[in-house]
Parts: sequence; structure tokens; C-alpha cells
Amino acid sequence: MTELGRLRGITVHPFGARIPVEPGERLLDAILRAGRYVPFGCNHGGCGTCVATVVSGDVEQDPATLTTLDARSREEGRVLLCSSQLRSSDAEVDVGDTGIVESEFAGAGSVDTTTTVTDVLRPAAGLFLLRLRPPESWAPRPGQFVQLALPGGDAWRSYSVASRAESSTVDLVIRRVEGGVFNTALDGLRPGDDVRVRGPFGAFTVRTSHRAKLFVGGGAGIGPLRPMILQTLERGDDAPVHLVHTGRDESDLAFREEFIALAEKFDHFTYDPLVTVGVTPGVRGADLAADAVDQHHSARTLRRSEAYLCGPDAFVDRLADHLITNGLRDRYLAADRFTASSGSTLGVAPPQDRKSS
Repeated sequence: MTELGRLRGITVHPFGARIPVEPGERLLDAILRAGRYVPFGCNHGGCGTCVATVVSGDVEQDPATLTTLDARSREEGRVLLCSSQLRSSDAEVDVGDTGIVESEFAGAGSVDTTTTVTDVLRPAAGLFLLRLRPPESWAPRPGQFVQLALPGGDAWRSYSVASRAESSTVDLVIRRVEGGVFNTALDGLRPGDDVRVRGPFGAFTVRTSHRAKLFVGGGAGIGPLRPMILQTLERGDDAPVHLVHTGRDESDLAFREEFIALAEKFDHFTYDPLVTVGVTPGVRGADLAADAVDQHHSARTLRRSEAYLCGPDAFVDRLADHLITNGLRDRYLAADRFTASSGSTLGVAPPQDRKSS
């Protein structure tokens, strides 16, 4: 306690919110624990996404991460929240440079709690589908993400929610990485095990509009797109909905049978599953996806559409450039980018969330 009887903490501008900070706690963790949200990426000081400016007080950043910011940024008082701790009793930081708006910072409905594993499935050769019991009063919107910490550990990873808000489980699609520390721990999870979760976070959500919708996913990028598509189709709007999903081979195409059935049920839904094995050497999944888009969409139809992209950075960059060059208005483009690091970041105009593999 300080002399004024208050817990030590930080005030986050431009929102004026005061966040309690525990001894030794990273500032980003304190913000998330309080149910608030700021954009972040790698979660270990490598990407520079969670930058903030120290307005007052003593905030110390881990020396190992100082080189992520250039000398001028450090001189201007900028720090990375994911690798900084509070050294004084109080401090003020400004996160305005991240572009976050108040509704996102508010983190409406987010929690930090423990829940139970109900199942661990393999929807495709390279994926886990981890099913959790929804915490009380917890309703992630399609496209949002949550953070997960496994028993006995304090490392967090961020994963997209692949289930609908009204589902009886919270489904997380996780790409399998042989030898990965987190994946090894996931292999040991069984129904009934407890895990710690926090969230939901992010603004990568489908709009309620009558515009045609294009969804493009690379590999595990199908995770957040699945509930967004289900929500769109079940709303009853007959505007065209097109899904392009790429994988190395058919075993990578999670939920393939489900999407085939949806295409048979809904006349306005088109599903293009694409594989890169056996195609011309050097042709990437993003190239195949771009070709599939061109076959279905002219510049005129793209101008009347909105697009949702999810996959690795290079995949999303290639598709985003292609769509905008060919007629899509950038205000109607939203992207969810996977990184090899642990964490997620929310960008603006368009939203860009980063997830762990």
C-alpha cells in the first residue's frame, strides 16, 4: 500500500483508467488481468506492438528487449508493456500510439479465470481442437481470441475461438508444432483438466451488413472464420458468401465436410478448398487463393464486398494487396495474422489480430 492507502498502479491514457499492479507483474499482464485490452503481439518484447509512452513515474523495461525500440523512441520515454515493470508506487502511460479506441480498451466481457477441458480433438492432421467449458457470463464473439495458460506454467498463448457464442463449449483451433513446448503440454491434456484462460479480446469480428462476404483462410486460419461464416449464414441474409481455404494437402483442410454440407444447404455459399501439394513448384497457397478469388469476383463485385483474411503474415499480406489492387475498398478489409510468437495484437483500419501457432 502507498502512503495514501492505495495499491500501486498505473493510469492508462488517453482513457484515464487506473490499473492496480502487483509486485513484479508486467504492465501488460496487469492491464489484461483487469479486464482491459491493449494491442500486443509477441508477448516477450520482440515485435514492438505494445508500445506505450511513460508520462510520469518510474517504469523499467527488461534490458534484453531494449533494442526492439530505437534510440529516439527510448529517449522519448517509450517502453514495451509486455516486458516492463512498475518501479515507483504509481505511473502514467499513454497507449494512444497503438491506435486503440475506448471500446476496445474496455475489453467488454473479458475475464481471467480457470476453466475445464471437455475434449481434445484432431480436426485435421496438423491441428488440435481444444474444447473448454465456457466460464460463467463469457460469450466470445465469432472471430475473437482468448489467451491460454497450461497447468503449472505462467506462459500465455493466444488462440482464435472457433465456436459460436451460444455453443456449449469454447473451441480453440491450435496448429500442431512438433517439439513445441506448448504443443507438448497440449498432448498431455485430458478431459477434466483445468486450464487458465483470459479474454475474450480482439475486434476481428464479422460485420452485420448486406454486403457480399469473402473469407480467405490459410491452414489454421480457418479457426476464427468458421464461426463468422456460420453466424453469417444463419442470419438469413442471401448476399453471396465465399470461402477460400488453402492447405498443404486435404488432411490440412479442417471442417472440410462441414463446409461441403453448408454449400449444399445454402445456394449463396461457395466453398473452395485448395491444396498446394502437386501444384507447380513455387506456387504458394496465397497465389492459389488469389486465383480462386479472381475466378469468382470482378472489380465491380469486389467493390461491393467485404473481406476477412486469416493466416500467416505473408499469406495475409499477399491477399490483402491483391484484393485492394483489384477493387476491394480497404475500409472493408479485416485481417487476422498468425505469428510464430506467443501473443496477439489488434491493429486498426483494418483490424489485425496476431495469434500463436
